[in-house]
Amino acid sequence: MRHFGSRRRWVGLVACGCSAVLMTATAVHAQRSSAPDQVTRKVRVRDINADTNISRSPAVNIRDKPSGVAPPAGKGRAGKPQCLVTVDNHTDLITKTYVDGRFSGTVRPFGELAMSIPPGSALLYARAEYDDGSADAWGPVRVTCRTMYVWRLAD
Repeated sequence: MRHFGSRRRWVGLVACGCSAVLMTATAVHAQRSSAPDQVTRKVRVRDINADTNISRSPAVNIRDKPSGVAPPAGKGRAGKPQCLVTVDNHTDLITKTYVDGRFSGTVRPFGELAMSIPPGSALLYARAEYDDGSADAWGPVRVTCRTMYVWRLAD
């Protein structure tokens, strides 16, 4: 009979452990929601050179000269940003993304781009350019970001 009792306890411990693992996995999955903070539909831009949502001054680094740019307040000692923006491209287009008018990166079709920005208000803009000089655009969208923001681009 002792053998049967220890087996019952062992089965009970395994069942309790499995339920604890499942509850933990569910809680971790619930923290990352697939729902975006904002979904934006595209609009047609006829002349990409007349787009006022993009600043025209390209940023160029000069070798052997300090940039003089102070690190943003959002960067801690470990280099972790305080606000993560994810651009979720739900289109079949290659899109260029901009934050406050400055180029931030390119998102492949049906891909994602994660970037860090200082916490607070930012202007997001995305554009897919065509070979005929036209473009599809999303935004500009003014967002307030504290820790995490997901912006979905849709047709």
